[in-house]
Amino acid sequence: MGRRVANGRAVETALARAADELDDETGAVLERGVTRQRQLQVGVREAFLGRHGALAAVPSRRVRGSIALVALAGDEGRPAGDALLGMSDHLEDLQRIEAEARHSMDHVCRTLASTGTVFGPLVAGATVGLADSMSGGDLLPGGGQSLAWLGAPVGLYVLFLAVLLAALSTGLTRGIDRSLVGYRAGRALVAATVTFLGSYLVVGGLA
Repeated sequence: MGRRVANGRAVETALARAADELDDETGAVLERGVTRQRQLQVGVREAFLGRHGALAAVPSRRVRGSIALVALAGDEGRPAGDALLGMSDHLEDLQRIEAEARHSMDHVCRTLASTGTVFGPLVAGATVGLADSMSGGDLLPGGGQSLAWLGAPVGLYVLFLAVLLAALSTGLTRGIDRSLVGYRAGRALVAATVTFLGSYLVVGGLA
């Protein structure tokens, strides 16, 4: 659209062409705005940003700011085409950065979930298993000193950590959805319990 305006096309014509070329929700919004503009014989700003405009229910400042710049281009004409091109490049950069940040966040959240359900319980179970086997032999100073008490607090800590990290990773990626947080926390609790007990039994049997 910016190139068309820069080449001397009217903003209204550029909007109509863009609406025809886009098949997604953006194209549908542009089509509604263009239709409203033609039917009511109003400007671009009024058609999109005015009362009952095509963007009246869209809270995004980025979208509304973009249309405001398009409306300004309608007043300024050809010189505003370069500004639209610059804005388009800027939005593409923002979308790329947003996608990269989301990818990094997903990776961090997967690591948190894995730590709570697998790695943490695995290490904790092995530690308790080793401590239990040592307490029954002569490996500790004073021989026969029991470390059986260690299993309960470590187990509770592992289960608490599993629920906490599952809730945190879900909240960061999906928001505070109670049903989803509860489901994933319950699943993490079961996985952590199985991993902890399995690690304890295996290491305790080998030690």
